[in-house]
Amino acid sequence: MAVRLLSGAGASVTSPGVVTRPVVHKLFPMRLCATGNYAGEKVYFEHSPDNGATWIALGDIAAAGTDLFIDGPVDMIRARTGAFTSGTASAYIIPGA
Repeated sequence: MAVRLLSGAGASVTSPGVVTRPVVHKLFPMRLCATGNYAGEKVYFEHSPDNGATWIALGDIAAAGTDLFIDGPVDMIRARTGAFTSGTASAYIIPGA
């Protein structure tokens, strides 16, 4: 089941962090995807090793329909949008993909 990080977000929006600590290894690998009609910037995915005190880049998606794959466990994930020139974006975590 997909976990929605962002829904119809405009420019410069950051989602709350979602805990992805693996209780079982069925969460990994996981797929991070972005959808929408955004243009001019990217959707960025970040992870936190310390419950949100610091955030480290996992990768970014420049065009909707391109996915990122995470092979190993991470504690928390969030998504944020760049300074779009137009459009909106939604971002999802798809576990076990």
